[in-house]
Amino acid sequence: MRSTTEVVRWLRREGITSRKGCAFTRNALVKLFNNPMYRGEIAHKNKGKVYPGQHEALIAPELWNEVQAVFAESQCAYGTATRPRRGPEFLLAGLVETDSGERLHTTFTTKLDGRHYAYYVPQRTQTLGERHALGRIPSGQLDDVVLAQIHAALRTPEMVQAVWDAVQVSGAKPDESEVM
Repeated sequence: MRSTTEVVRWLRREGITSRKGCAFTRNALVKLFNNPMYRGEIAHKNKGKVYPGQHEALIAPELWNEVQAVFAESQCAYGTATRPRRGPEFLLAGLVETDSGERLHTTFTTKLDGRHYAYYVPQRTQTLGERHALGRIPSGQLDDVVLAQIHAALRTPEMVQAVWDAVQVSGAKPDESEVM
């Protein structure tokens, strides 16, 4: 396996959990494989130096090195080591849920040519690597549908009248050019 998502899925299928009984997430695996304690070393938190520990390694050195090589390959291939994580704006961030009430999280990928591809994904897909019937929803498509609905609602005669009434109550005196 050459992907943390694949590893998370495999761990869930095998019923392997953390010592607290929680399912592993992608972020937890990345932290685990970057923590020198698991390879039998201790990191000094203030100096940033790593020293040999008095405990045995919990991860075999061969596996540790293989995982580090995959991480390095991924960073090199996708440029994540030096490229800032600045992505597209999400119009509906934090506002959209699945039919079962699961929040949709925002995610994006940036291609080598700089193009962003933005998506809304169910929370469990994002954190646990679970597959969901919705898959990844392109943010532009969902944003366009929602904006079209908002525009349609704002154009109804009732809404136009409600806005006009609110303007009148506020005491504002817009002229024709401001209204049109």
